[in-house]
Amino acid sequence: MRTAHGSASARKGGIVVKSAGVSWFHPGGFVIDRPTGLADFTFVQWLTPTIVRLGGESRLEAPGGCIFYRPGDEQWYGSDIFTPFGNHWFHFTGNDADAIFTACGIPSNQVLRPPDDSFIEPALRLFLKETMSETTCQDIALSAHAALFLVEFARLLRRAEARSHSARNMELRGKFERFRETLRERCTEAWTINRMASELHLSPSRFSTLYREFFDAKPVDDLIRMRMDLAEYYLRTTIMPVNYVANLCGFTDIYYFSRTFKAKTGKTATAYRAETLA
Repeated sequence: MRTAHGSASARKGGIVVKSAGVSWFHPGGFVIDRPTGLADFTFVQWLTPTIVRLGGESRLEAPGGCIFYRPGDEQWYGSDIFTPFGNHWFHFTGNDADAIFTACGIPSNQVLRPPDDSFIEPALRLFLKETMSETTCQDIALSAHAALFLVEFARLLRRAEARSHSARNMELRGKFERFRETLRERCTEAWTINRMASELHLSPSRFSTLYREFFDAKPVDDLIRMRMDLAEYYLRTTIMPVNYVANLCGFTDIYYFSRTFKAKTGKTATAYRAETLA
């Protein structure tokens, strides 16, 4: 975990990076609750499953989600008591911050998922390096790095939109999103790619291609993740035997369930239950 705070003497023009953190982790139950937000812009990327409150509604977001808060936006996010919380973040301000952010057209106060987020951590580490070095023209360099960060983020969002927002794809995406909710609700059933594709009247290959394009996941992998999420819930909240939980969640092979569960959580199902119920 690393953090840095910008110099108090930093110039107010351009963008001023006030502080940044890379790979911050907290124990389960950690929550950020800022009803009136901050005076600065805030960027956050979650590294763990995170509960986010937006518009008065709370929802669980998978790792990798990002959000920009404008000054004064309510900020509420964190983890349940069983799940550690981790994130990258930085705060920025400056006379030109609002104009640059607005010009980039990045949505605020909503969860964003750029198709390639590999630039985020290196960029924040660069902020840390600059804020800790106190070298010549540090404030100018930080302003330039922050502006480039916003430009790269905006460009990635635009590229994703260009791929997925044709009239046909918008119609298809709506159908796929509704199907995905059906799949989540009925994930314990015996689904195959052929059965999934038939629900949307598509060939299996076309269905698989579009599913990956829309959700950045293979259909079967997504189905297994849904089943695993359900299994974790039952293990946390019931005393049903592990093999019964596996069967209830759609796994007919207890050995496959055990291997998959350990690969996802790093623990056996029995150890996971013991920790969460302790």
